[in-house]
This record gives sequence, C-alpha cells and structure tokens, in this order.
Amino acid sequence: MKQMNKTLEDLLNNKYIVTLWEDERTIIRAVSSFYIECSLDKYVEQFINIKTFPYVNSLYNKLLNDGFDELPLDKQREIRFIIKKYVSELDSREFEIFKNKTKAELKEEYGFSETELNRSDIVSLFGSVKGGYYCEMLLFRILLSLGYDKIISKLYFQFGDVSPTGIDVPFINVKTKTLVLGECKIYKNIKSAIKSCYKDLDSIYNDDKLNREFVEWNTKYSCLNDVFRGFVEQNHIVHLDDLVNSMNKIVCLGFVVGNKIGLSDLTKILHDIPDFGLRNKFDVLLITIPIESKDMFIEKCFETLVKMETQLK
Repeated sequence: MKQMNKTLEDLLNNKYIVTLWEDERTIIRAVSSFYIECSLDKYVEQFINIKTFPYVNSLYNKLLNDGFDELPLDKQREIRFIIKKYVSELDSREFEIFKNKTKAELKEEYGFSETELNRSDIVSLFGSVKGGYYCEMLLFRILLSLGYDKIISKLYFQFGDVSPTGIDVPFINVKTKTLVLGECKIYKNIKSAIKSCYKDLDSIYNDDKLNREFVEWNTKYSCLNDVFRGFVEQNHIVHLDDLVNSMNKIVCLGFVVGNKIGLSDLTKILHDIPDFGLRNKFDVLLITIPIESKDMFIEKCFETLVKMETQLK
C-alpha cells in the first residue's frame, strides 16, 4: 500500500493538477482539480504544443529533445500539414465511427442511458464525449514533466489501414523502471467517463490488452521512441514477460475529466467501483478531475491547436 501511495504522490507532483481527496484501497482513486494560476487559454497552451502533439511524436521521436525551429525545413513543412490535417479531420473521422455504433454499443462504451439515447440526436451525443485526445495531451505533458518518455503514438495509427495501438498513453521511465499505461476519458457526464475508463483499465489488468499492445509495439518497432527501444535491446526483451520482469512498477492509470458534480456524489461513485485484486508489480490508479465546463475546455483546446498550426507558417 505504501508503494501505491508513493506512485500516486509522484504522479500528482506536477503543476497541472492538485489533489483534493484520496481513497486508499486496492485501487486508488483520487478526486482532483486543475491547478490553474492563469486563464484557461494560457493553461491549455501549457500542454498543447509541438512537443505533445501525438502524431508528430511517433514520426519524429527526437522532437522531444529538439525544438521545431531546429528541424530541417522539409520536416517543418510536413509537421505544419500534419497539424492542419489533424485539426480539420480528426473530429469528423471519429464522428463517422461514432455514428455507426449500435444503441447497445453506445450504452456499453459510453454509459448512455436509454433516456439519453431516445432524447438526444447523434450530434449532441457525440459532442458530450468527443475530445479524448486533448485529455491524452494533458496526461502526456504531466508524465513528460515527471521524466517519462512516450513509447509510441496512438493517433499516428488510429485511423490508418494498420491496426491501432490500444492503450491511449503508454509511457516509461527507464531510470525508475516504471511503466505507465494510461487510459483517458473526457465526457460531460463524469460518471459515464469513470465507468468507461474502468472498463479500459480492467482490459489491461485482467484481460490481454497489454499483451496485444506489446505485439503492436513490436510490429511498429521502428516507430518506437529511441529511449524505449534502447531499453528493450539492453534488457533483451523479446516477450511480454521479459518486459514485466524488467520493470519495478507497472501503473495502470485511468485519467478522467468531466463536468463536476457534488463531491459526496462523486466519492460515492468511486466507492461503488469494484476493486481489482492485487498483482505483483502492478498498481491501478484512477484520477478523476472535475471541471466547470467540458465544452469550454474542448473549445479552448481546439482554438490552441488551430493557433499552433497558424503560428508554424
């Protein structure tokens, strides 16, 4: 239990979120809030930038150490158009996937009630759950500030012909030998976001999602971050068991953002979540961040991405 508390303390030791409440049980849950000393616009700009842009980081993994201006002109041109394409197409492509889901899938994956499905149109439903990649970029910035390296970008493969990587934010700290497997949700309904994120954590912890992820890493080996590739080679990692044995800690991290509700209601939701059993080397953390308005947050994130693409011309 002390090790789990230390893991949570390390994760919360950043300038982006501040702990308000914790629950010490087999699965640790933390209710937090954004730590904002500036306007929302300035806050968003701190984590949406060229270094956290997910597509770029797989294609140019050295970008984490090099600034945009230091890249060759052909690479700068590529990145400008990647961002332009990303801004204009990502939501529309996600919407195409979303609108083709059955009512049962919408209930299962997003926690929509029968009433919501009957009362709302598909555009409104999508608007309440879109924008998970912004949440990923926030978690990316937090982990980067704590000395972690991103293993591979999900978004680079997500909509292509090759199979996507399944875990939203896979990071490693080779110095501490800590692996973080992050799943992110940002829904208006924070209860639905918690439920959906819990399912993702369960698929990592109790199912074969980590094994499938490891297979993807190997099939896209040249796209892995150099730091992680070096760690794999130095430790002669061939199988998933080799990776697990090389780690001191593996953290299955749920990172949930949604419109705030009463603290007592939120703590009850978290208390009602079934606990996971204990596994050697594994921690499970669920960090829940209530915010004033999911719509406003997404709007500011989108504006920052558009501004980023414009500034790179």
